[in-house]
Amino acid sequence: MLWICLAGPVLFGVLSGFGSEPQVLLFVETSGTSPYQTALENRGYAYAPFKVESDFNQAIEGADPAYNVVVVDSAVNYHDFASVAAFAQAGGRALLQHWNLTNGSSLAVAFQVTVADQVGTPLPVYNWGSSTFFAGLTSPLSMEKIAFNNNGQKLQPAAGGQAVAGYTTAQTANQAAMVLGHSARTIVNGFVAENADPIEDGVKLVQNELDFLIGPSQPAAPVVTVEPRSQIVVAGACAMLRVSASGSLPIRYQWRRDAANLPGATNDTLSLTGVQFGQAGAYTVVLTNLHGAVTSSPALLTVTNSNPVSAILLFVDGTLDSPYATALANLGLAYQSFTDATGFNTALSDASPADTLVLVDSTWWFHCFANVGAFVRAGGRALLQYFNLSPGTSLPAAFNASVVQVNSSVLSVYNWGSTGLFAGVSSPLSFSNVGFIIHGQKLEPTGGGQAAAGYVSSPGPNQAAIVIGNEGRTMLNGFVLEEATVSSEGVRLAQNEIQFLLTVRPLIQSLSRSGPAFKLTWSAVPGRSYWLQYTTNLTTGNWTDLPPAVLATGPTATATDTNAASRRFYRIRAEN
Repeated sequence: MLWICLAGPVLFGVLSGFGSEPQVLLFVETSGTSPYQTALENRGYAYAPFKVESDFNQAIEGADPAYNVVVVDSAVNYHDFASVAAFAQAGGRALLQHWNLTNGSSLAVAFQVTVADQVGTPLPVYNWGSSTFFAGLTSPLSMEKIAFNNNGQKLQPAAGGQAVAGYTTAQTANQAAMVLGHSARTIVNGFVAENADPIEDGVKLVQNELDFLIGPSQPAAPVVTVEPRSQIVVAGACAMLRVSASGSLPIRYQWRRDAANLPGATNDTLSLTGVQFGQAGAYTVVLTNLHGAVTSSPALLTVTNSNPVSAILLFVDGTLDSPYATALANLGLAYQSFTDATGFNTALSDASPADTLVLVDSTWWFHCFANVGAFVRAGGRALLQYFNLSPGTSLPAAFNASVVQVNSSVLSVYNWGSTGLFAGVSSPLSFSNVGFIIHGQKLEPTGGGQAAAGYVSSPGPNQAAIVIGNEGRTMLNGFVLEEATVSSEGVRLAQNEIQFLLTVRPLIQSLSRSGPAFKLTWSAVPGRSYWLQYTTNLTTGNWTDLPPAVLATGPTATATDTNAASRRFYRIRAEN
């Protein structure tokens, strides 16, 4: 099964809707200076400002409640902030100032308050204690009317809420001006901070609220809390590397590839579009603030391909007929044959990983196949059958496998399912000793490898005979196909393996959204069936099919998720 992943409806994961996702999403509608925006800038918090309600709501739908903070400064117009309510109820941190907050509304319920009355003329705000919001300020905080007809609300905490400031000198029912909710991860201001006199006091109060929600501001060097993750992408697709960190703000970012700085890559997220083979490598990011610097762990970006193969290189060193040469002839595929390792390695160094298939059928002599490993790491497709693979060597690692044990006798090979490699082939496939001393290896998948066949009847550790690696572009055989008891079955298996590696991977070509519907189009092979799958959490590994299966009738195929209202991650599954 072959996959390509992307996220939607606001792209996230492999593609990002923001590019570099800000920590704070800020809605501001006033034409003047917002004390909330000024406070964010004073504290150095990264933020994305919004003035259009629909854009703001769409951003919140794609936000991460565990990472983002939502701030609303609404003092003029009517708005539908249902997305803010949903974000708060989903566990997000939020600060709300909305002049039109009404009692019993979903927004009031989400922030654990009731609205006792509207405030027409601005009232001074008294510190009721039990918070740090008035640090550096005098109580009461004076207010003056500057332009607004409605200047807030008198609030009352609902179940779970806590009043920390109000319009009277001491705590009084239905007189709260600031309410904490949801174990202090939401704040409602029942006043308009723009009315603060002087305005600097309003800014200071908001700064204290932001520090409370986002974290302490004690001087601290950057610390990486979430490392960028290694990934494999199809050439021409998009990749996204993201780092999360703690420490005193502002934190500056500089991404590197193979220790060289990438110009303009100075955000917490590195988005790469139209990835090419030359962009493969080890990516790190250097995080710096006034108190120190730290470098992330490297994330390896591997670029695979979706191109048709234009060249096939076959290495054969034995005296017996190669089942791979016969399979290529049966498939009508032209290839370049090598029996000398020096010439083969030279051809490999000149080959294009984007459109070359490499086949190694080495049953007789010891060789150095370092160029095969380099070809695979550069994104190439390859099949390896090499009798002298040894435990602990680097070559099997390039194929996402390790050698557990060398086979000193022939063993039958069982189909473990999940692939079409055994189509037309008996399971188990029997082997007979034709004179070799070494008959292959017992393998174990590593680093994303998948065992497709083994030496026991059902999947078990350290018993793999075929390992598919690198997102389906490499294959490692732990046996010698020349020893297949029925040679025609050995050839058929070789044909199936070659056809598997020649398959064009599905590559997303376009995507669009219309209301709750999200439409995807990808490259396809006519006559082949595909499934669009989704998940809401990449860490669980649980993917759901979106029926029906799509039968490709041309070079592209299309599917639509008609209910993509919440954030989803997508991938395409191609049936064998």
